[in-house]
Formats: sequence, structure tokens, C-alpha cells
Amino acid sequence: PGTYKVYFRASAPNHAAFVTNCTVVINGWDFRVNMDNASGYSTPIHMGRPEWIVNNNLSGLTGVDLADGGIRYGALDAVCANGLRLWQNYVIERKDFTKKVVATIMQRGSVVNPNAFVVHFPDIEPLMGTGLKVQYRLDKKLRGNRTKSEFAAASFEIGELTGKYETNIPLGPEDPTGLYVFSIVFSPTNTELTGQSVISSCATIGVLRVSSALTNIVTAVPWRSMSIDSAALVDVSVSDILNPNGISGGDKIFAYDPATTNFSSWTHRDAGEWDSIPVASTRGVTESSAVDTTFSRGGAFWLRRTAPGDYIYLVGRYTGEPCEVELEGGTAEEPGYTLVANPTMFDIALNDLEFVDDEGSAALPAADDQIVFMDAAGMKTIYIRAAGNTAWARKAWDSRRKKYLWVTDGVVKAGTGFWYNRKGGGALKIRFEAYE
Repeated sequence: PGTYKVYFRASAPNHAAFVTNCTVVINGWDFRVNMDNASGYSTPIHMGRPEWIVNNNLSGLTGVDLADGGIRYGALDAVCANGLRLWQNYVIERKDFTKKVVATIMQRGSVVNPNAFVVHFPDIEPLMGTGLKVQYRLDKKLRGNRTKSEFAAASFEIGELTGKYETNIPLGPEDPTGLYVFSIVFSPTNTELTGQSVISSCATIGVLRVSSALTNIVTAVPWRSMSIDSAALVDVSVSDILNPNGISGGDKIFAYDPATTNFSSWTHRDAGEWDSIPVASTRGVTESSAVDTTFSRGGAFWLRRTAPGDYIYLVGRYTGEPCEVELEGGTAEEPGYTLVANPTMFDIALNDLEFVDDEGSAALPAADDQIVFMDAAGMKTIYIRAAGNTAWARKAWDSRRKKYLWVTDGVVKAGTGFWYNRKGGGALKIRFEAYE
């Protein structure tokens, strides 16, 4: 930053030479050129745009004729519609200033690395000779061994992007469950200015490791889509809900639709590809594309394994908003059924679930509503609020007292879910708060 005098000497055949000058004022990334004392010919001086600003059609930054007293501004530090500064868009050679730079993940097909997922930064092609180096920064907030909604101390690393502008995040052997904040870092190559790096956030990716010791698992939908071409709050597709690491050929996904009371299903072929399984119903035989079918955050699905494994991994975008799951209404004779997930990274006690109405005010479930957990053998554990209980409780046989007792030990494990059987009408939702 500062004020600089720039002198020009121009001459032409059969014309006398002349000298003129201008003032260039640099303030951060903004500059102003003022032709403050022209002499000789009155012909304007043509100022070309800076050489490192290429491939842009932005009016105001191309070449300009500057006559005596003329002023030209260049607001390179202005914030564009995509959230980046104008100079940042130039450095990574973005031509569309409305399209946000976000990180995306690749977890299907041959791009999958064993025991890792790939984070990719599309449309980033840093220009050479800008005086800036483009890297990535990864801030990690891991769950570790914590059982309450708090993370371990945050840590970060800055690394080089490969020629494909990708980096790999390992899925083991340590538990990778946590939030990963990816950013693009612009660092001056001049060693005297290394403390002036500028960071622009690209995405927060959530990773959740879930035990896969059972062959039938009610599995949570804890994240949003990582699609690069979508807005931040787009639901995740069936084809992207599970990372291929830990998934076997022949594993199946079953999604329940409360409106039709039917299941849609898909089978895993290989490398993250899911094939639709035809479903017969009163409407005939239907199939649903795994790419076009989506799950809302807070919902759940059945995962049927061909054989037990160690872990499965749920990977997607965390957008930092609360999550509400609407419960299907019903009657005592015909209950409404909803698959509900724990979309957080921490276990939640049933009696800590927050029930709200359409206005977001606290609401109470019907006394005979049920929360049902099912194990691999199809055995049910049912929690109710009946028999005068205000808490969710199950009946358990006390062999010492020779009678049944009400036990309030229900817990929804992170990454899992349950059936909610509702026997009342009106709007009722379960609300999950955002992470800190």
C-alpha cells in the first residue's frame, strides 16, 4: 500500500518527445490511477490492465484512456456474489463470479482410494506469476472418545493440492468421526509476506463411523449432499449416502415411504454403484434410480448386509442448521410409521429427544405412541409413555422382585435410528439442534 509516481516518456517520428506522469494509489488490493499532470500532446495515454488479470470481461478492469485529470479505479478487494474477493477469483482463474467455490467429495467408482475418501476442489486452476500460492487448509473437530455433544480440541493443517486439486482423508485406523472444514488458502510467495495469507472457506464435511456388527441396521442420514452443482441444503442421494469403504457387493438399502407405506430398495454392485430393485405394489412394479432418489437429513433407512463387518462410513456436507423430522400421523387402529435417525455424532437418550409442533413450540407425543428398536433377529424393544409414565420407558423383568419394572434406559446410538409408531394426529416433529 502507498502512493507511487509513474513517469512516461513518449516520442514519435517527426514529433517532439514529451514527458507526463500519473499517480498510482494502492490500498490493499484496490488501486486508483490518476493522470495528474499531463504535458505535451493532449492525446490520452492508454493504460492496459495488469498482465496477471486475464480471461475476464469485467468492465472497469480492462484498458482505459486516461486524459489529464482522469481517474480510474480497480476494486480488486470487492466481494463477489460467490463469497470470494475479486482478486481471489482471478488467482484461481474463476470466470463465473456467481458460482461459489466449494469442496466436494468423490466416493464412487474408480476414484475411491482404499480406506479414504477424496476431497476435490473443482474449477480451480491457479495462475502462474501472481505472487500467490494456492493451498488447502483442513480444520478438524473430532469426536474422539466423547459421549456428550462436545468435540476434542480443534486442530488444523495446511497442505499442497495435487495437480488435480484433490486431497485424501483417511478413514482408519483411528476413528475419523468429526467435522472437517476445508478452505482455500492464498499465500504470498514473497517470504516477507507469509503472515498475510488469506483463507476462504469452501465446505464443512461430516464423517460418521458406525458399527456394522449386525446384518440389519437402521442407519441414519446425518448429512446433506456434497454435489458441487447444488445449493448447500440439497438432500443426499441414495448413491452417495454410504462411503464404499466397508460396503460389500450384494448389500441392500431399503427406504420406507410413509405416504405409500411401500419400500424402495437398491443393491450394491461395486465401487459405490447401486442398482435399483423392482418393487411390486398395488400400483404395479416400480423402480427408483439411486442417483435421483434422495434422503432428507434426520431420516433413516434399513441397511441389510450380506455379512457383518467392522464399520460403515457416512460422509456428506454439514451445513450447520438444526434438523427436524416430521412424524407421520395415525390412529390407534392404523398407526403412522416413520423411520427416524439420530443425525448427530453423539448418542442421544430417548428422554432427551425434543418434540415440537409446526410453530417450533414444545409438544407432547400421545400417551400410547411407541419408539421401537429392532435387532438383527427381528426382535423388538418397545418404549412407551403409557401407564402414567412421563418418560419413555420399557418393561423389563426383575428376577429378584419377580415382577416387571419400567426402565428408562433408551439410547439412540449415533448413526442409527428407530421406528416411531404414532397414534395421534396433528403436526408433531422431533428436533435436533445444530452442533456448536
